[in-house]
Amino acid sequence: MGSYTLASGRISNDDDIQFLYVKAPEVYLCEICQTDLSRQSTIEKQAHYERHFSGEAQGLPINASNTRMGSSQAGWLPERAKGTDDFWYPAQIKLPPHNFSPGLLPVLRRALIKCHAKDKTRRAVLCYDRTVHVARDFWDAGWGCGYRNYLMACTALMDQPILPVYFPLLDDPMPPSVRNLQHTIETAWKDGYDIVGAKDFKNKLVGTKKWIGTAELYTAFTYRGIPAQLVDFDLHKEKGVNVVTDWVIEYFSPSVRGKIKTSIDDALRGASPVTCTDKMPLILQHDGHSRTIVGYEISPKGVVNLLCFDSAKKVGKTLRRAGLESLSSTSTSASSSHKEQPRASSSMLQPISHPIHKNKRRASDASSPGDTTMKRPRSGESGNDTDDDVIIIDDPTDRAGGGQEKMSPKHHSSKQQNKTKPSSEEKLNFADTVNFFRLDPKALGRKKEYQILYFPLDEPLSQKAKLARKEVHSTRIC
Repeated sequence: MGSYTLASGRISNDDDIQFLYVKAPEVYLCEICQTDLSRQSTIEKQAHYERHFSGEAQGLPINASNTRMGSSQAGWLPERAKGTDDFWYPAQIKLPPHNFSPGLLPVLRRALIKCHAKDKTRRAVLCYDRTVHVARDFWDAGWGCGYRNYLMACTALMDQPILPVYFPLLDDPMPPSVRNLQHTIETAWKDGYDIVGAKDFKNKLVGTKKWIGTAELYTAFTYRGIPAQLVDFDLHKEKGVNVVTDWVIEYFSPSVRGKIKTSIDDALRGASPVTCTDKMPLILQHDGHSRTIVGYEISPKGVVNLLCFDSAKKVGKTLRRAGLESLSSTSTSASSSHKEQPRASSSMLQPISHPIHKNKRRASDASSPGDTTMKRPRSGESGNDTDDDVIIIDDPTDRAGGGQEKMSPKHHSSKQQNKTKPSSEEKLNFADTVNFFRLDPKALGRKKEYQILYFPLDEPLSQKAKLARKEVHSTRIC
């Protein structure tokens, strides 16, 4: 709610007292040029920021001394003018930005079913199927994975129908984007959130290329009132990677809470080799990189592979088209419970800082002294945003000629031309498609410490609950 100010106070001769209060207008200044945008609509505000980052800002003065980005960033904007910092989720009418790939989970599901038919997959479980893959752009290469994972999580959280109240919490006062996330984290620090982390970053994040990790994302989501939890894993123990995969399997399992599943729906879901759930995606963090877990797969031999959206992996053109076609085919089905409001894309570019730092700080948590620690996964020094296990699938249809076989003139009969053109999904190799998303135990075992940020889909945090989470806590799983 906005603040209220005393408009007038008057005491009449007959001792009647009258107080008139009016709502004070909220001041909304552009973070870049300090222009007053208070009277502009949301679309106009976003268009204003878009002009700053699209090379059309000649008429918009940039006063470096007045902006939170600081004078050291004055020359940064023109260099990044061609980059985009848009946000997109499935309920929007406009086309997604080039680095957003929706509809991939339905495509992955069908590929997994084909793998099951070929005895290459025993079963698989996937998260909320409208989660969008968000790849890094050229301007955030090397430091943007944490920010992109945040955007991937937001595409699911703002679209899911279970708690539609999440949407305004994440969209207002500014929608998700890289730069807007930096602003959110800095604002949270100023309000006393994550004092240790703020000190590590020297209270400065906006306009930088600093990595961020799951601790910073926890702070951002908590500040916005979205319940989130952190879990730490140590692979040095005898269980190895199983400590992570077992937890992921448990997370995606239905919550029966001691009740016997007797409904027909539950029976059918249990019989399906590939199950889609309403669970939110997970953010998996280690020193050097982070990914978004969208499910898991169990091989015929019982090996558990995590299925991930990796911002460092380029989605091939054919795979992206297949996802768009899949999304389009289901556009009439139920999506989010809120109505889409067309608006210009958000444009506040953002920098990042992210991996689990080797130098962790621990403090016992009085509420659960055995398992829970207050932990600071800080940004690393290496600057690597990718792992050596990142593989980019060479999509044959991306090569010259579109990957289509050349036909001799005799094949160009009217009968051939009248045949239905194959869909993009039909052009995909289903085994390669599944492999694009796999994170196998060997790759997972290359790191010995992991942290997962997850969303229990509880009611939004009250002010009291938010204050209780100002310090970053995580639970250790052994």
